[in-house]
Amino acid sequence: MKKTIIIIASLLYTIGLSAQMQWGVRLGANRSRYTEPGPSKSLTAQWGATVGVTTYYTLTSWLDIQADLNYTQRNCKDETLIVDMDTEDYFRLQQHYLTLPIQLKFFHPTIIDGANIHFGPQLGLLLHRDDNLDISGDANLFDFGFTAGIGWLSPTGYFIDADFYLGLIPIYKSPYGHLEGFRNHSLQISVGKFF
Repeated sequence: MKKTIIIIASLLYTIGLSAQMQWGVRLGANRSRYTEPGPSKSLTAQWGATVGVTTYYTLTSWLDIQADLNYTQRNCKDETLIVDMDTEDYFRLQQHYLTLPIQLKFFHPTIIDGANIHFGPQLGLLLHRDDNLDISGDANLFDFGFTAGIGWLSPTGYFIDADFYLGLIPIYKSPYGHLEGFRNHSLQISVGKFF
């Protein structure tokens, strides 16, 4: 995973020797939820933070390729009450990821100048996980899925994006009670600036 990130970053840097490449920063919030395929079963969504660097390369007047390297925090809780000895609590989970989304961005200037739709794959590396059931040992260290969203890029480099992420890999390596099969899903709103 680390080798893949380094190779992709090196390729983007090499391409970036062209004046058509721009670098920027991103700051946002995401509302994460964990859903299980099949019956409608999910953990309650919670807010988390996203911060990172972003770059894009202009391919044509209507198409860019964009890559980010983000720290992303994903949180959730389960409304099922846990009774442990004399303590009553709800299951809580907080995950910290390094994410690498790579997206194609399509622009249509005749509608709204700077408006775009974008989509592509996203790789994730779990940096840390906290939960109040102490089952972090079963954590899946890697995440993979697809993102899709809409955005707007101003002529001065400011941007705003809204993205949905659909994870394809379970957050736990093996079945663990009611957490079997759960995957990352999140809606992210972010703002930033290209320089």
